[in-house]
Amino acid sequence: MEREWRLSLDEAALAAVVYADLFDFPLTAREIHRGLIGRSASDDVVQDTIHRLLATGRLAIDRAFYVIPDRAGLALLREERTRRAARLWPVARRFGQFLAIMPFVRAVIVSGSLAVGNPDPAADVDFLLITAPGRLWLVRAIAILIVRFARLTGAQICPNYLLSTQALVLAQRDLFTAHELLQTVPLSGHEVYSRLRAANLWTATWLPNWPGADGAFPTEPSLRGRPVAFGQRLGEAVLGGFVGDRFERWEGIRKRQRLQPLASDARFSADVCEGHFGRHRERITRRFAERCAQVGISEPQLAASLDSVSPGPTVSVNLAVTGT
Repeated sequence: MEREWRLSLDEAALAAVVYADLFDFPLTAREIHRGLIGRSASDDVVQDTIHRLLATGRLAIDRAFYVIPDRAGLALLREERTRRAARLWPVARRFGQFLAIMPFVRAVIVSGSLAVGNPDPAADVDFLLITAPGRLWLVRAIAILIVRFARLTGAQICPNYLLSTQALVLAQRDLFTAHELLQTVPLSGHEVYSRLRAANLWTATWLPNWPGADGAFPTEPSLRGRPVAFGQRLGEAVLGGFVGDRFERWEGIRKRQRLQPLASDARFSADVCEGHFGRHRERITRRFAERCAQVGISEPQLAASLDSVSPGPTVSVNLAVTGT
């Protein structure tokens, strides 16, 4: 069906600031342009929109950033978190390399607050791992060993979302998921990452101005064609047959029985381990609607816009086993 958006350009820009504000993250003009919700517009048009929102008191300036008027002071917080992100990125790259050479890992992607440059003092380094089919739970078990090793060095890493290459079409198609996917940063497996993005072009309905939302995101040469490490090939040879099959079945059944009761909103299957506990998506979605209403974005209009996003056709993705 044709998706009808009812947010005006002013509301789309303001809603972008409101959404980021839920994470205490003020935006630059460029980031407002990138984060327009449900609308596409040029830089010049967005600049005019920002000036109009400032003139009418619906936006305020905090240093080099734009905020909701009652949220001055976030610029200092963002600067602190930017410095923290700079300290965490070497950790992410170092342990991302360990994860990338694990058997059956096809892509290592930084997600969460670090990916967007907004980690708080308690933030882990979150990873999305994409695995070969039929080996997701084996990969998770090995990844937990790396998590424990990282803790011995004082690093906190969290591979909390795993997908097999047979599950690249994401089930949730909301604004929260669109943001989470589009802001990710791949560290390895760019071809597989490209296919993940291409399998979820519905994100352009929510964030059409975001670079790559339409599938035409830039390719980073440093992420292309990484040779498979000898240790990875050896591990896959050893665990690619009967032994690996038996362990995968045993570990998958055991962990799904243990994890599912802890997180009714998460998904655990042979191809998905979505370790996001605490109904975070639901809370953010509710707070976003409430906050939009508070700043003058009509709640009925917002609801109509949100409801207009239909799941759309299912996309079938079949990846060969190859090495944010």
